[in-house]
Amino acid sequence: MKLSLLWMPLALLVALLSLAATQLGQWDVSQSMLWHTLWSLDDSASIGVVMHLTWWPRLVTALLAGACLGLAGTLMQQVLRNPLASPSTLGVANGASLALMLATLYAPWLLTWSSAMVAMFGGVLTMLVVFTLAWRRGLSPTVVVIAGLILNLYCGALSTVLLLMNQEALHGMMVWGAGSMVQTDWHSVQALLPRVGVAVLMILALLKPLNVLSLSDEGAKSLGVSLAKIRVIALGLSVLLTAWVVSLIGVIGFVGLAAPAIARLCGARKLITRLSLAMILGALMLAATDLAVQLLPGRRAMMVPTGAATAALGAPLLLWLLPRVSLGNRQRQQMGTGSPAPRQDWSLGRTLILLVLGVVIFATVSRQSEGWQWLALSGDWSLLEWRLPRLLAAALAGGVLAVAGAVLQRLSANPMASPEVMGISAGTALG
Repeated sequence: MKLSLLWMPLALLVALLSLAATQLGQWDVSQSMLWHTLWSLDDSASIGVVMHLTWWPRLVTALLAGACLGLAGTLMQQVLRNPLASPSTLGVANGASLALMLATLYAPWLLTWSSAMVAMFGGVLTMLVVFTLAWRRGLSPTVVVIAGLILNLYCGALSTVLLLMNQEALHGMMVWGAGSMVQTDWHSVQALLPRVGVAVLMILALLKPLNVLSLSDEGAKSLGVSLAKIRVIALGLSVLLTAWVVSLIGVIGFVGLAAPAIARLCGARKLITRLSLAMILGALMLAATDLAVQLLPGRRAMMVPTGAATAALGAPLLLWLLPRVSLGNRQRQQMGTGSPAPRQDWSLGRTLILLVLGVVIFATVSRQSEGWQWLALSGDWSLLEWRLPRLLAAALAGGVLAVAGAVLQRLSANPMASPEVMGISAGTALG
């Protein structure tokens, strides 16, 4: 049984008001002070400064950022005809965050020029890589999501390496990268508010062509609509919305997926209704989650980033939606049903011999004060006592992971399946 159109927004609004009332009740803030601190700074009491410079900017920023992500996710799903498309599943948010991190280290002048453009470049590049990986499968929803997860893993691993190697230069970026909503002024609101207004006007101007995307490609072309232009403009706008959010508050996970999905469950069928409802749901969802994080006891309210909390809430939704994706017959073809693979020139034995030779060479070569030395000539074989256990452990671990990946790809008929992509490695580490 489908939900009514306004039931979920009203439920989120009630939750938002309840959480806000609980927090303000702990601070003993009167109603008159609440609205007064929204418009002016009352420095007669510390709570007035906190309300004007921290609480209100944080709440309004959460509403605007959630609205941006809801719009971005709806545009991606409409253009790609994929109910699982979102800034998080396509790797756009993590790509934008990685681009900002690289610019901070190696080209800080780019950030003074435009941090939003740097984030947009990273998001666009990541999305193009995802489309390249999934193109041969006809942009199948499942393959697109798996390709996005691969890019998310890659960007996350590279970000972790950069953080470990540059802890002083990137101090504080780990919390920001997880989506920190902490605000100290109205800068984020002043940056997001006009941009959201411009984005809404552009979407309204593109509403008719976007509605045509619900038809088949042949039907859309018969109406004289340039599908390529509309898709590029709509996807560019969705990446730009995501880049604005990432450049100001960091990566916020799964709001761009959850808001459009819940809008569909509420019964929204027309595009304008889905866009409006997803925008409202995204704003209320992120703001309510952020208020709930602020109510955590002790230092947890400062240490737990809002982006991690939204990811924890949105991941079950992704798992629930994934089995409901309908795939065409072309995407259901099993691996190995096409034409036979061409005969390889290199046999398996030759490949193994080359691998063994390479391992032996790297194991018996070391860099010393005199330069690169071969242990057979220098006679310093004691180095193998330290190097050999690590080398054997790496070889065994790589072999086990390769076997696990081969089994998973065989069982799922998916060339992108692996322990990392399917969550086995992360689940084991969490346990």
